[in-house]
Amino acid sequence: MNPSFFPLPAACWAHLRRDFHDFWTSTKSEIAREALDRIGKLYDIERDISGHPADVRHAARQKHSLPKVLAFFTWSEQQLLRIPGKGNLAKAFRYGLNRREAFSLFLEDGRVAIDNNPAERALRPIGIGRKTGSSPGPTPVRKHSHAP
Repeated sequence: MNPSFFPLPAACWAHLRRDFHDFWTSTKSEIAREALDRIGKLYDIERDISGHPADVRHAARQKHSLPKVLAFFTWSEQQLLRIPGKGNLAKAFRYGLNRREAFSLFLEDGRVAIDNNPAERALRPIGIGRKTGSSPGPTPVRKHSHAP
């Protein structure tokens, strides 16, 4: 099979942001705070271009987001040299750096979202419904005890 047939999955910046947020909440780390601020600037750009056609989003991302993403990954590599390698903060940086290409996919295609939050929100009622037993589908078989 042709390997180019399979598209590269896009990584979700919200998941990466959550890792830094969780670390910042528990430690008030200045490095984690800076990571949150840098990611927040990408979301500021996304808010400005939301609702525009894909070609407009692509052009804006190339002009405004691309330099910020490149700077984020360069900065991330530098931070890994400064922090304990086995901690959660280093784990968050490695998660992003190891998926750099997938985190950059939204820069190359205006149709690709920066995160998958809308899809997760759309699926949330389905998951909640299953937990409460109100999901559509087969009714579980219940065994009844009969009096002799």
